[in-house]
Amino acid sequence: MPMKAPKILNILKLRGNYAAAASFVVMLFAMITTSAAETVETLDMQQIEGAIGTFDGKTLTIKIGDGVKKISVKDLAELVLQKPKNAKSAPGTIVLQTVCGDIIPVKNLTLDKDQFTLQNPLLGKVALKMDKVKVIFTPAENETPQDVIDSCTANKYKQGLRDMLVIVRKNGVLQSARGVLKSVGREKIGFQLKGKDRRISRASVRAIWLSETPQKPAAPRGVLIATDGTRIKFTALKFDGKTVEAESWVFGKLKFNRQMLSGVRFVSDRVVTLSELKPTDVKEHGFFDSKTYPYRIDLSTTGKPITLGGKVYITGLGLHSYSQITYAIDKKYRTFFAIVGIDDNANSDGEASITILGDGKKLLPETQLTAAGKPVAVRLNVTGVKELTIIVDSGSDKLPVGDHVDIVGARLIK
Repeated sequence: MPMKAPKILNILKLRGNYAAAASFVVMLFAMITTSAAETVETLDMQQIEGAIGTFDGKTLTIKIGDGVKKISVKDLAELVLQKPKNAKSAPGTIVLQTVCGDIIPVKNLTLDKDQFTLQNPLLGKVALKMDKVKVIFTPAENETPQDVIDSCTANKYKQGLRDMLVIVRKNGVLQSARGVLKSVGREKIGFQLKGKDRRISRASVRAIWLSETPQKPAAPRGVLIATDGTRIKFTALKFDGKTVEAESWVFGKLKFNRQMLSGVRFVSDRVVTLSELKPTDVKEHGFFDSKTYPYRIDLSTTGKPITLGGKVYITGLGLHSYSQITYAIDKKYRTFFAIVGIDDNANSDGEASITILGDGKKLLPETQLTAAGKPVAVRLNVTGVKELTIIVDSGSDKLPVGDHVDIVGARLIK
């Protein structure tokens, strides 16, 4: 069903004094163009705009006009305070992923014995044990971390029983080597390969996969997103107007300026987002059956933050025509919520269609989406459904051009 735009304000009528009227219009335009409301999204897809106040771990306050609304943590899905950066799309940025899924853009990364040392805008200088790290992506200056991730995925490189380096050869082809990671310096990486210690140029390494080790991470209560693109799963969180305090299974107690907080995604026992689920089947192709835009998690297909209807979202999927993605949901859920539309950064001529199936039957009939059209809110009954399939195809123009479809806030509720 379509979204309803909330009533925001009534414009004051100024009569007789045209200079005052002109000044008022200029002032109002400046306010609109230089500030953006913070947004609270609830589990049932309500979007509440205002000034987010405090969160004590149980209750969030948000100022709306002259009033203050309180929302229980049990009803919270996401908070968006400001537009986040995407660390994975920044050329030349080293990105470290921990064993529990934290995403950390880093500088000055070194390894001595079994301990990494690194710097991060949110965390500062950090010492991190090797067994807390899953993978480190080290793109060249003209590459993004996402480019390296896509290459690793295409080559089926992943964590295993031994450490692995992904190395780019002179002809540009990637090659993997399993062994034991010994050290990481400014220019060289120490690596034991087939029992022999070797020194490998760091400039030739695109990824470092650490060996699997038994881990029992504490269950997270959510993910905090920083303005630099850092994403950390937290086990406890609270904030006031100035300071954020959190606890992380990997990094322990954290305390930082609230201005560095971009958003929060909460975890609920009643809800799972499609961002968290791994598809059981993915079919994608573009012109001449070529794979032009692979689907993205929590990003648009362009690799930028998801932006739809003038709002930035921190959770969702980015798909391009033609895409068909299937998830096994095994009759566990009652309702599917999402908002769908063409990403704001897409070509103005973008047209696409979306269809959602439950066990092969249409739950959402083919729905046309255009860049000029408004986002569409979707609420579907998925009771008894084993497989949920989302199909994105070209629209009425029959051309897979500019068809950057966002499925934001996509979640299944028990």
